[in-house]
Amino acid sequence: HYAAAWNRKLAAAGDVRANVFADRAEAAFQRDQAIADQYHALAGGKWAGMMLQTHIGYTSWQQPDKNIMPAVRRVAGSADAAEVQKQLARGVPAASHAITVEAPRFSRAVSGQGLAWTALPNLGHGLGAVTPLPQGRAPTTLADGVRLEYDVDTQHSGDMLLSLHMVPTLDTRNAGGIRLAVSIDELPAQELKLHLTPTAGPELSRGEKDWAQAVKDNSFALNARFASLQPGRHVIKVWRLDDNAVLQKLVLAPLTSITAPPRGAAHTGVYRNLLREIRPDVSEADITAKLAGYWKSLFDGGAEHRIVYPAAAATPDGPAAYVLDVGNADVRSEGMSYGMMIAVQMDRKAEFDALWNWTATHMRYAAGPRKGYFRWQCKPTGCSDFGKDAVPASDGEEYFATALLMAAGRWGNGQGLYDYNAQAQALLSTMLHKETMNGGIVDGVRSMFSPDRGQVVFVPIGEAADFSDPSYH
Repeated sequence: HYAAAWNRKLAAAGDVRANVFADRAEAAFQRDQAIADQYHALAGGKWAGMMLQTHIGYTSWQQPDKNIMPAVRRVAGSADAAEVQKQLARGVPAASHAITVEAPRFSRAVSGQGLAWTALPNLGHGLGAVTPLPQGRAPTTLADGVRLEYDVDTQHSGDMLLSLHMVPTLDTRNAGGIRLAVSIDELPAQELKLHLTPTAGPELSRGEKDWAQAVKDNSFALNARFASLQPGRHVIKVWRLDDNAVLQKLVLAPLTSITAPPRGAAHTGVYRNLLREIRPDVSEADITAKLAGYWKSLFDGGAEHRIVYPAAAATPDGPAAYVLDVGNADVRSEGMSYGMMIAVQMDRKAEFDALWNWTATHMRYAAGPRKGYFRWQCKPTGCSDFGKDAVPASDGEEYFATALLMAAGRWGNGQGLYDYNAQAQALLSTMLHKETMNGGIVDGVRSMFSPDRGQVVFVPIGEAADFSDPSYH
């Protein structure tokens, strides 16, 4: 496992020394089996079978069916194994442009509102951690100025990633997470949130998965991106907003030096804001206000602007709503899926659920060769009396599945219709394997992805499935 870890680290950086550690990992795996075979042969096989317990390849408490070789990656080229061993023996550290600061080594601590920054020795991975005490106090604001300041000197210019390594703590107020904020110099402060959800059962939601990993690591990193920093002295400020935030380490690194495999924002917590990157003079508050205005206009506004309307009556699964195509006075699958995408990205779960409920209730085929697909066009009152064959259109299904997967990552999964991941996987399976499910092409119904071309089809019915549409890509 040690060799495999070195292999992954070096392979991610394209370092040919990764191949030496790949060889070592494979040799160690084979050696493990040889030792077991040797033991089973002792004393004429007296203890044969004693070492059959699998012990390599666990991913949970349940043992795998057999020992599984840890995955390794190889890089084009070769490296001298003896020289790599010399480097390892000398303990030559890998070059790093990151600046790491232990939390207790702050330059200045600004207390206030009855709170005092307090170092907790030996808590966490390093020297200790820092938190404002006493606990149980109300939230504070940036204007209250309760913060830590760290003076750092950088040698590189460009975009930087600041990672706050937190001690895993819980939101005891059940307020949706523990907030804190970070800024560098006079750049606008960015609000971060530690939202860990303990569970004794399956890890389904993002908060539950984060909690499980944070417990294993005894740490959880919150990340903020800062654009166009210049070399020289900078001041990192960490602002207290909510109770129970415990900081153990800060790491500031150029984004160009981070060679770890890319992970999505749902994992890293770093959501790019392209407008802020292009126009750093536009504040986060301005952007939030403008988005809120758009939302209110489209989802809650008057008849001259509004496109989202509540259904006349709820369904057995709860409230329902639809997106009106104002030019045609009907409801279309792409419009419904766009509405769901907006809702999940704006963190509006109730609105998302209402749109999905209307879609699944009225637009999804419940039986026949098209079962699992969605009608592309309906009336605001539903689809049963629409009066014409509204065939499925692939772009609607694509966005439905994507929005549902994003909802699962953001909010976790509920039950039935609101088990977002299960609903998304069922839809994806239908899109990919409809012809297999139907035992061939029945009534012209075909899969939404061409098995021959690997492309999404225009419409999965008849000859319309023989070509694609660029807008669907």
